Amino acid sequence: MKKTLVVLLIVVLVGVGGFAVDQFLDDESVPAVSEVEENERVEEEAEETLEPAVEVKPSDLTGKWTRNILHYTGHLNIIDVTEERFRFTLNVIAGANVGGMEGEAVISGDSATFKTSEIDCELTFHFSEDLITIEQSDECMSWGGVGTFFNGEYERGDMKVETDLIEQGVLSEEEDHLFREVVGDDYELYLSNFNVYSEVEDTDGLETTVKKGFVRGIAASNGGIIMINEEYVYAAVTDDDVIRYHSNDPVYKGKLPVTISEWVDEMVIDEVVMESES
Repeated sequence: MKKTLVVLLIVVLVGVGGFAVDQFLDDESVPAVSEVEENERVEEEAEETLEPAVEVKPSDLTGKWTRNILHYTGHLNIIDVTEERFRFTLNVIAGANVGGMEGEAVISGDSATFKTSEIDCELTFHFSEDLITIEQSDECMSWGGVGTFFNGEYERGDMKVETDLIEQGVLSEEEDHLFREVVGDDYELYLSNFNVYSEVEDTDGLETTVKKGFVRGIAASNGGIIMINEEYVYAAVTDDDVIRYHSNDPVYKGKLPVTISEWVDEMVIDEVVMESES
């Protein structure tokens, strides 16, 4: 009996000791459920299974490498490569938040390791053909702003992100087709302003699904809102110093639904350009 009680006590203590609290807060410090899901999606994409390693000559490492994830791009530049080591700079973003580090990595076979004694941060660079996959220790999180991370797959060359609102989880295929018809060339504006998003209430009773998005770190000036059902779209997005509004509902082509009007009130931009004026 005493042995059983001791085992139970150990289990309880280990469970308590394993609890951790995220120490980061910013102007969007209380995430919506969909923001949590977005972070999980991005990290899953960054932590894909490593490709089989191939023989890579150290000289092949020199140059620019890019993590091509919308809103979470990373730029790795490798210089001064020898058989044993190389120097690097690494800069990443999460919306408008940034992170960066530089140092010297030691090469061992098909990988290299960078360590810093300041905060026990460790990066591991895995080499494969035209791809460097970075793994990071948890301590490296403090080297950047909220939401930034360094791990992921870095492809050779400059940035080339190809995605849409379907892949970002904002719209379904059917919704995306209708949405493109309504917003036209401004589609890219919505894509670039939905860094993080949440689903909110349709206060107008128009029977729409409502997604409200923003760019992490600059939410008050860069964002958008989409109200959509099978027939109609009501949407607004920031574009420099104005907000562009789109709708295919004749009743709302010249006026904002209350749901969008309330969103506009949250922004630092107050000039709204109606679709008919675009």
